Amino acid sequence: MKGLMFIVRKYKMASFLNVLGLTVAFSVFYVLLIQITDQLNHNKGLKDWKQLYRVENTVGDGDWSAICNRPLAEKAAELPQVEELSLWCGMGGCYVDLNGTPMYMSEGLMLPGTLETLGAKCVDGRLKPHTGEEGVIIPVSFAQKYFGETMVVGRSIRIWKESKQLTVIGVYEDFPKNSDVDNYCFRDMGDRDRNRPNNFNYTCLVRLKKGTNPEQMDELLTTTLHKLYLDWGTSNGYQVTPEIDAHVKKFKSRLVSVDKTYFSNVDLNVDKGNKGILLVLEIIALLV
Repeated sequence: MKGLMFIVRKYKMASFLNVLGLTVAFSVFYVLLIQITDQLNHNKGLKDWKQLYRVENTVGDGDWSAICNRPLAEKAAELPQVEELSLWCGMGGCYVDLNGTPMYMSEGLMLPGTLETLGAKCVDGRLKPHTGEEGVIIPVSFAQKYFGETMVVGRSIRIWKESKQLTVIGVYEDFPKNSDVDNYCFRDMGDRDRNRPNNFNYTCLVRLKKGTNPEQMDELLTTTLHKLYLDWGTSNGYQVTPEIDAHVKKFKSRLVSVDKTYFSNVDLNVDKGNKGILLVLEIIALLV
């Protein structure tokens, strides 16, 4: 120790530069480690993520999309291999009245049970609206910003420059940023798109029972999608010609594990991971 102090006193500038260099190196390494860990753990904060899969579809053009239609999701929920299912979509949002000042509220519609499937933590009230219930379930971040507290079940949110009010029926803890789930103010979707297999507008995550082969589910969901489309066409007065039948058979569905979606680039709004950049970050961290 005495020898070290002697060197420090004798070579003050060199010692200062060494300490400064080590400090910068450790700081850079720490920042890189946080970034790498955040990307590698994307969606792993969701409940039982190892059994959770995103439903993806293609409608014959070869390009896969991370959105689903409601009829397919509801048929999937009836399958014995599916333990739980979540279905939701963003609705943009609206402005609400915060003490005479407009405040933006990001809205989403969901099927009852969606938040429980995703593993949301209930802070106040309940997370499952009754079918058709005109209430809203809000994240903690919005509750604190609008009301100044989190225990707000039963209180109302006033729409800006309208007489309409939304009653809060539940408050949930915000989902982590490194997940596919946005912290919407959720409402029940009611009968919206219940019989419209042509409207791919929803994010659907399914939790399979342990032991279920997801590849076998792909074939089962694809067959279900075909039948939904053909039945929908027939019920709307369309004749199912061989050409239409052949086209519909190009439609496919598949399940993708939620820990792999971030680097898939299927949905550019949420699948923002880049394996090349991640590799570069890992190499830099090792070199540092």
